[in-house]
Amino acid sequence: MYIFKKNFKLIFDRSFSSGLGKQIKWLLAIMVVVYVFLIFLSHIKMFYLPGKGDSQGRWYDIIFLLMDPGSSSGGMSTPFVILCSLLGLVVFSGMLISVISNVLERRVESYEKGETDYNVNNHVAILGLNQMVPSLLRVIHKNHPDSYVLLMCDDNSEDVRDWIHANVCPQIEAKLIVMNGDRNTMDDLQRLKCCNHVKEIYILGEQEEEDHDAKSMDCLKKLSHLITGEKIKCHVLLESQTMFGILQSVDIDEQIKERIDFLPFNFNEIWTQEALATIPSDTIYINGEKQSWTFKSLDGDGITRNSEKHVHLVIFGMTEMGKTLAANAAHILHFPNYKEGQFETCSRITFIDSEAQIKGKVFRGYYKNLFDLARWRFVDKKECLDSSFNWRDPMTDEDSLSPYKGILGDVNFMDIQWEFITGEAYDEEIKTYLDICSQDKNTILDIAFCGDNSERNTESCMSLPDIVIQRANQILVRQKGSPLMENMLMKRAGFENIRPFGIMSECFYGHLKHEEYGKLVNASYDSNINIYNKSDVQNAWDQLKIAHKWSSIYCANMLYYKLRLIGLNTTEVITKEDIASALSRYEDDMQRTEHNRWNTEKLLLGFRPLASEEEREKWKNDKKEMKDQLLHLDILSNDMLKDLDPDVIDYDINVNKKLADIYTISKTS
Repeated sequence: MYIFKKNFKLIFDRSFSSGLGKQIKWLLAIMVVVYVFLIFLSHIKMFYLPGKGDSQGRWYDIIFLLMDPGSSSGGMSTPFVILCSLLGLVVFSGMLISVISNVLERRVESYEKGETDYNVNNHVAILGLNQMVPSLLRVIHKNHPDSYVLLMCDDNSEDVRDWIHANVCPQIEAKLIVMNGDRNTMDDLQRLKCCNHVKEIYILGEQEEEDHDAKSMDCLKKLSHLITGEKIKCHVLLESQTMFGILQSVDIDEQIKERIDFLPFNFNEIWTQEALATIPSDTIYINGEKQSWTFKSLDGDGITRNSEKHVHLVIFGMTEMGKTLAANAAHILHFPNYKEGQFETCSRITFIDSEAQIKGKVFRGYYKNLFDLARWRFVDKKECLDSSFNWRDPMTDEDSLSPYKGILGDVNFMDIQWEFITGEAYDEEIKTYLDICSQDKNTILDIAFCGDNSERNTESCMSLPDIVIQRANQILVRQKGSPLMENMLMKRAGFENIRPFGIMSECFYGHLKHEEYGKLVNASYDSNINIYNKSDVQNAWDQLKIAHKWSSIYCANMLYYKLRLIGLNTTEVITKEDIASALSRYEDDMQRTEHNRWNTEKLLLGFRPLASEEEREKWKNDKKEMKDQLLHLDILSNDMLKDLDPDVIDYDINVNKKLADIYTISKTS
């Protein structure tokens, strides 16, 4: 009893503040206590004489008086009437009105703070907040126009609603429910009603938070404990290209796979896919507005087998965006005119950065298997003017430490070479270097400014010689905010090939069809699958490991590049017969090009070649186990492939033969 008295204030405050139910219980308890107290007093004759006047009995007389001070009976004394009236005003009127008013205010406040839960069904959930949310909401509304969207973030809910109100249409806003919460807290995750047939979940995370990817993966794991029934698509935004790369080659836990269809995506990856026009968009929308331009392909009008041209991609800034752009370009810059060891027709990717030496070593370390084979060089802004200076060839150099030297042949079969130049766009030597590249009639020059500072990217672009800007195939300029400045620049004569990209508020996720094309590519490897049957194609896709899924997606990304390299114009109408006819003339070239692409893809995804005869012998018996360890026999030259594993050549040929079907389906879907 003593402890109860001592802590009564704390108990009352916690209980009365906990919600509507407790407040009503306290009010009823106080009413009962007051009523019982007055009944007790009414037994004292000086306060109340029953049966006198219009009395209806003490029980009714008191309750009527508490509710209406003017309804006293003749049996009540004046002091008792005053006492009942005062208590009635305080308890039965004042406190009751206060509680009701407080309930309504709390309800409004709870909604404004995002603390109210709603029992919605067949909805979409977004966890976290960043600048791509308005764009993502437009995509979700297009795919699920009748579904509510639960947006949970730790920002001020009122500010979030105001910001979204300014960026989306009323129809989208009407379907949005903003909730305040933490994506790593089980209590908050339960508020998402994951058991109520949620259609999709997007884990975006909070902007500029520490350990973003680790928190998002922890959230994914906790969601797997809440989801029952059918598997739910869960799209997870990963900021780190390293983490994204790891998850491209390693499957997640079986417990998560059983309940969640895990779909990782990366902002930089999405934008580079769009900017490189791997699967070109007919129309570009940024912030909901239609643009008057589209992105160009890196190879211009295409490079065929008899061409002497090559693509040279120059990237300013070894940022996450710059490195992602380079990696995605490496997946597609493969052409049939390249012959092993003839580097004049070899595609080139050049990084220019003030810290290219240090960042380049990190980049080479991350893709160590690639750079144990591919040709590369480190030079400063003066040395870069000598096109033959300081090239390192891991396959042929006498002092090479590559474990594959002498094992995979005496000629370098990699068809992309890499260059790391220490310098800035403002340097005169760099301008001269670009001028030389742009004047080479056999060079298709593409330039990308990928720095983290949007204004500086534009300034760097403008600092280039006009002749370089005019001769370049395309100049990509990263803009985190509005593309207004670049759109204005494009109106100037000679600046039409400038394109803004990387706008933070725009997300092409959901518009891109790369995964759908990847499913068709995967089905093409199996002659028993009808790629026109969506169910068969999907079933084959669901059985794949994550690394094989990405392998098929990257193969699909070369679809339009392949059409150009067999001499077709992708800006015109192409029939199935046109493709089949061209393929029949280019079959050997296409097979060799596809194998070169596959080599680079596997190396970028973390696979390595077999480095000894012992490993090749082991491959014959433990092929599956070695693939799981990211080892592969077929990472070698096309000539050696014909000797060591000739049967797989048919895979390349079959995929190319299905090119016409894949293109036809892509145009009708």
